[in-house]
Amino acid sequence: MSLQSSGLIYKTLKFEMKKVLCLIDALGSGGAERQLVGLAGLLKNEGYDVTVGCYYSSPLFEGYISHLQEKQVPLVIEDASAKGFVGKVCAIRKLIKKTKADVVIAYKEQVNIKAVLACAFLGNVKLIVSQRNTYSNVSLRDKVCANIYRFADYVVPNSNSQTKVLAKHFPFLKDKVRTITNFVDTNKFVPTETSVENDRLRLLTVARINVEQKNAERYLKSLKILKDKGVNFHADWYGSPQPENAQEMLEAMVDELDIRDVFSFQKEESNVAAVYNSCDLFCLPSLYEGFPNVICEVMSCGKPVICGNVCDNPDIVKDSVNGFTFNPKDENDIVLAVEKFTRLSKEERTNISKRNREVALNKMSAASFVSQMKKLID
Repeated sequence: MSLQSSGLIYKTLKFEMKKVLCLIDALGSGGAERQLVGLAGLLKNEGYDVTVGCYYSSPLFEGYISHLQEKQVPLVIEDASAKGFVGKVCAIRKLIKKTKADVVIAYKEQVNIKAVLACAFLGNVKLIVSQRNTYSNVSLRDKVCANIYRFADYVVPNSNSQTKVLAKHFPFLKDKVRTITNFVDTNKFVPTETSVENDRLRLLTVARINVEQKNAERYLKSLKILKDKGVNFHADWYGSPQPENAQEMLEAMVDELDIRDVFSFQKEESNVAAVYNSCDLFCLPSLYEGFPNVICEVMSCGKPVICGNVCDNPDIVKDSVNGFTFNPKDENDIVLAVEKFTRLSKEERTNISKRNREVALNKMSAASFVSQMKKLID
């Protein structure tokens, strides 16, 4: 093949690379945002023309902004925070036109719905909607959303449990559904040596400070039981309150339970890898999840995990193999999981840490994740 013809092929391939708009409401510090920003960087590495678009100007999490800058992925904001539903749909439509997107990848349910409407009558734009949680109960709202998803090109749950729910209740979406579980940056989330002070167990949760999904009330009650049993521990919860008054209510509960000496709420931390590596044991007490980012990341850091036996959690954390699972609706079962960990020898804890790192490397790779997304885009 001549240099001239190979150059022509290269130009043709470059010309055909899709323009991709990664769409979300705002760049807060949550797990959906982390996956979307990570996806944008990965697609940029693959040669796509990628833009991240938002229709709220705040919040803007500095860690994600710096990542986009590092990857040279532009962030475009069409602020519709003062506008209603229709105004936000129009803002998304403006983002699509401004970026000349061939493909829109939307994260979060409310964003998905607005994106479907914004893409209406834009026949040349492919829409991929992503689902980040598992329906705990299929509500009327869920049924409405599922029917709106008929007009998307693909529906991408990040968990096998949500895929099963969709197959059972919404078989008309069968040909559109593709399961793509979350990835983790195993180069960023790496194990580090940490010292232990006075053999005090350092327990950690990183999640929204929330009662309904994240199950904070039962978790605090379990810590009270652990304290009364004389377990030597301190637990920290890093996250932002949702709704805004959630932390205030839970702080009052901390005082009522008299666990202020063993528990603290902490503000969001941009260097979350360092937070993970500061703990001995990670706990996610949620009542339902998708494919939890935090569990993937903390496992990549080689940390043992305990979590509720819900949704995809038991597929990630094998009970008594690389952590322990519990019934999240039973405070005593949460306590039992912590106690099982405290009874492990140093060698057993080290083996769990090694297994978790290996699982992250083998089953949560960025390469597999972006490869599956590319198939949908192209």
